[in-house]
Amino acid sequence: MSHPTANLRFLMLNLRAAESLPPLAEDLGQRLADAPADAFTQEWIAVPAAGIKRWLQLELARTLGASEPGANDGVVANIKFAYPATLGQSVLAADPLFIKESGDPWSVDRLAWAVLAALDESSKWSTAATLSELTEGASRYVRARYVADLFDSYSNHRPEMIRAWIEGRNVDGNGSPLDAAMAWQPELWRVTREIVGSPSSPERMP
Repeated sequence: MSHPTANLRFLMLNLRAAESLPPLAEDLGQRLADAPADAFTQEWIAVPAAGIKRWLQLELARTLGASEPGANDGVVANIKFAYPATLGQSVLAADPLFIKESGDPWSVDRLAWAVLAALDESSKWSTAATLSELTEGASRYVRARYVADLFDSYSNHRPEMIRAWIEGRNVDGNGSPLDAAMAWQPELWRVTREIVGSPSSPERMP
């Protein structure tokens, strides 16, 4: 996609599935080659790991600016590779409704304090004892920070699960019912969401 800050209002998702990576890289290379030439517009590509980024750069060099198909002498320029979470945050930061003056209330540092407040409202969730067992011996803030990091990871990597929790469905990342030992997570998340009082990133994403 082009830089999210410049094109948020026109954001579209085009999904392509394949059984392996090479067909996806080939399709991406063709789409980039067919895109209107604009030397000032940077394309963003989300990659899950540094190794995939390097491999994809080599694959795109077969198509973009190569002297002939498969020549491997092309140039991959004006493309920014970013992790999905980084790309998602860039899109959200371009939203005029995003809270810039006071910062994102869902940042991990601020979220930890909301979780800390939620832990004090254990009457609202039925499995409070489970978290105490998992973080036995930890201070209240360390325990809250542990949960904040967990929730932040879920928002970045399992947004569909978070959206299900919002709807009151206690499921895992695959949409299956959560094990009883993990039931405290969606319960505590919903209490934390009440305290934060503003949409989380999975709720704000298009």
